[in-house]
Amino acid sequence: MSDFPVLGRCLFIGDGHPKEYAHIAWGDMGTQFYGYIAGYKEAADTIIRHALEQGDNRTLDTCIFPACFLYRQYLELALKDIYLSNSQDSFEDKKRALKDCQHNLRKIWNKAKTLIIADFPEDDPSVLDAVEAYIFQFADEDSNSFAYRYPITKDLDLVNNEKFINLVNLAERMSELEEFLSAVSMGMSAYRDFENEMKSYYSADMEGYY
Repeated sequence: MSDFPVLGRCLFIGDGHPKEYAHIAWGDMGTQFYGYIAGYKEAADTIIRHALEQGDNRTLDTCIFPACFLYRQYLELALKDIYLSNSQDSFEDKKRALKDCQHNLRKIWNKAKTLIIADFPEDDPSVLDAVEAYIFQFADEDSNSFAYRYPITKDLDLVNNEKFINLVNLAERMSELEEFLSAVSMGMSAYRDFENEMKSYYSADMEGYY
């Protein structure tokens, strides 16, 4: 009985040893996006490493569900962050875009892709094609962020058909996506910083002129 829940205990408390608690909701929207993006990706990697280290069928066949859900959530957030951080759309247009895209990876990618091409027009297009192919494969595997959250639909139909998924391959492909999206995100952030500096410079210069 001592391992059962005890009335009066709290799930979420903010005190204790500094190495025991997590600090969330720090910083602006960009830094908070980073926390979610990094957290979901690292958690998925950790789950797969654990499953491979254990090596038994029970662990391999059950850890796939949270790992795939976390990878998909990472990918969706990484793409949305690229769009929100770099688009010149108005605040209202961005809200409409997110409502339209919802969890559709293809739509979200198309928003991000347009911005990536605009900032890196001279880059090798075959790399972008490969990235798109990876994202579309995940979209085909889990079209609406449902396949690895629940075993059944709302109509009580089974979500997944029987198949095998190589966890080593999945983790490697997702790491390749992370390398690309992280590099793009940092490069685009540098572009935005430069643009803002130039705008401030010319604005100050024009004010001095008049």
